[in-house]
Amino acid sequence: MILLADSGSTKTTWVLLDGKKQVAESHTQGFSPSFQTAEAITKIMLAELSTEVLQQQNNNTLHVFYYGTGCSTTGKVQLMHDALAAVFTKAQITVNHDLYAAAIALCGNKPGIACILGTGSNSCYFDGKQIKESLLSVGYFFGDHGSGAHIGKTLLQYYLDGTLPKELQTVLSALPEFDKETILEHVYKKPMPQRFLASYTKVIANYTQHTFIQNLIKQCFADFFTHQVEKYSLHKQVEINFVGSVALHFKEQLQQVMQERGLKQGIILQSPIEGLVRYHLQ
Repeated sequence: MILLADSGSTKTTWVLLDGKKQVAESHTQGFSPSFQTAEAITKIMLAELSTEVLQQQNNNTLHVFYYGTGCSTTGKVQLMHDALAAVFTKAQITVNHDLYAAAIALCGNKPGIACILGTGSNSCYFDGKQIKESLLSVGYFFGDHGSGAHIGKTLLQYYLDGTLPKELQTVLSALPEFDKETILEHVYKKPMPQRFLASYTKVIANYTQHTFIQNLIKQCFADFFTHQVEKYSLHKQVEINFVGSVALHFKEQLQQVMQERGLKQGIILQSPIEGLVRYHLQ
């Protein structure tokens, strides 16, 4: 038996495979070893995983393959391993970075650049077998350009400064999500601020016909290419592929920025889970 987990900061998709078929799928909130303890993550898994998946807790033939955001250092990999081992006590457990999952799902066995644009952002150059180049991810505070957190933070900066176009400032001020005290409390005092910031992409999605919002999204994507993609030596020669809800939902603006920069667009997927299933079934 194989249990696959693809985890971002907001959502985790779990797929249980038996032989050559999928037998169950479950969803939980996302996990971040940078902000959560192993004990907290274990508690969430026990509360939110489906009965079909939890029935495998004592299965000594189970192999759990977890691909997750933030799993880029030995300490964070160990934290996630400990959290999973507390739930699946007899399973073999392998923890990988979500960037490797994206590369497998997007590039298959071909060279290319794989990008994640979801709550956070990341990228790598994949040679068809392994990741050959990647950049240090410094999170939502210093980086994550082009991500949901970056786009949401940029909108809030304009809003709190009072520098949005007047009609947008008026409309957004009437929404309960734009209460100044609530915004500051979530960003500075509550856990998972990147998830909170990314939630504002749902508001932005309602105003994509407004020129200011279009330009805001495009500038965030331009920052992503400047700080990430264009640092790879072969970025002009290979296709650039994307996975993540932000890439999919703002595909039009993403494609425009790529065209303006003379880049080769590959595929855009909301989630890498289908590619991971194919890979592990093989």
